Order: sequence, then C-alpha cells, then structure tokens
Amino acid sequence: MLSGPNHTPGLLKLLIADDSAPFRRLVKTLFPAETTEFVECADGTEAVRVYPEQRPDWVLMDIEMKGLDGISATSWIKARHPEARILIITQYDDPDLRADAQKAGAKAYFLKDNLALIRRYVGENSGPDSSNYHPANPTAPRERTL
Repeated sequence: MLSGPNHTPGLLKLLIADDSAPFRRLVKTLFPAETTEFVECADGTEAVRVYPEQRPDWVLMDIEMKGLDGISATSWIKARHPEARILIITQYDDPDLRADAQKAGAKAYFLKDNLALIRRYVGENSGPDSSNYHPANPTAPRERTL
C-alpha cells in the first residue's frame, strides 16, 4: 500500500470520485470499514486536488461528473503521480470510453452493475507485491483490465 501524510498504517485507503453521494455510500459497503479508509470526492476537480494530499492506495473514478470528468482527472493524476492506481467505474459500456480510460492511465474499467468485481480486483492487487496488475477475471464481461 502507498503511504501518505494522512494514511493510517495497515488500512486500505480508497478515494471514491463520483457525483452521486448514494453511489459513494454503496461503494463503501463493498469494503470492510474496520480495514478501509475512505476519501470521497464529488467530481474530478476535487479528486485532482485531494489525491496528492491523501495518497490513496486506489482511486475509484466515475467518468461522467460535473466540472472535470473522470477520464481527464485520471490523466491529470497519472501525469503527476505515475504510481497512482485508478479504476474507472461507470455505467457506460463503450469501447471508445474504454480506450480513453486506458490512454489516460486507468488500470481497469468496471461497469456499475457489477460492483463485486471491484472489491475482488482491489483485494487481489493490493498485496505486498502488487506491481504486476492483472484482471480479477480476464473473461468477465463486465470488467476488463486495460
């Protein structure tokens, strides 16, 4: 796990960037509260501002948000913090958006209708040797590593 100025040792730190507060709450239910720290952002601009301060282990980024969209926010964060691990979580199963997410530096692209894959992916890629990223299930239709 990455460590940063506000990182509690031993906890997984997730930054959730989505303009829907109910969806952010739903994502938080996927991870055990006793072993996970959460940082919430309502848009890409806030995620870009908060990332360097919080240095989360993972960023879970929506695409469509007011202000700075998730693809642009991903690109900005990755350009300045190449070690950032960003997952796109969206309702759009669109090949062009997948390509844009990959170009921006996202590790994987998930659809919002299959959130269990996100938890599994993060769990399988957050260990001490998490430098080699791979999909949780390379054949799953709702998630693909980019």
